[in-house]
Amino acid sequence: MTRHDHDHTKEKYALLNTAGALVRRAQQTHAAIWAEMIGNEVTSAQYAVLAAVKRFPGADQTFIGQESSLDSSTTQAIVVRLVSRGLLVRERSKQDRRRWLLSLTAKGDELVESVLGRVHDISSIMLKCLSPEESRLFIGLLRRVVEANENGRQEG
Repeated sequence: MTRHDHDHTKEKYALLNTAGALVRRAQQTHAAIWAEMIGNEVTSAQYAVLAAVKRFPGADQTFIGQESSLDSSTTQAIVVRLVSRGLLVRERSKQDRRRWLLSLTAKGDELVESVLGRVHDISSIMLKCLSPEESRLFIGLLRRVVEANENGRQEG
């Protein structure tokens, strides 16, 4: 085996050349910064649900889960937890008793507002190595990858 073959073999197995490994590393970075800046006030998934309810008050739980990019069982577990903490109210729809409608409590609204600035700060910290133009491009490309793969899974 020549040095070139050896280098090629090493490169072939370098995980940081794959999208999945890089996305996982970025998620780990995000989680570490989140823990440092927000701690145990609320998890990022819980915040996603709260923020979605803030944007769409009275929307049903299924819609909120979709807006939060969460599956239905994860959404349900998070909603139950947030209700028990007094941050959300969950009521049956009068038109369709199978649907749960969600709204923030005053305490939930206060939490969303108090965390919002730090959530934006986390994004800024993660992207500080990029120029503003590069940050917009990165977010746009990442959104495109996510949407294309979500659409592909639904179509296939």
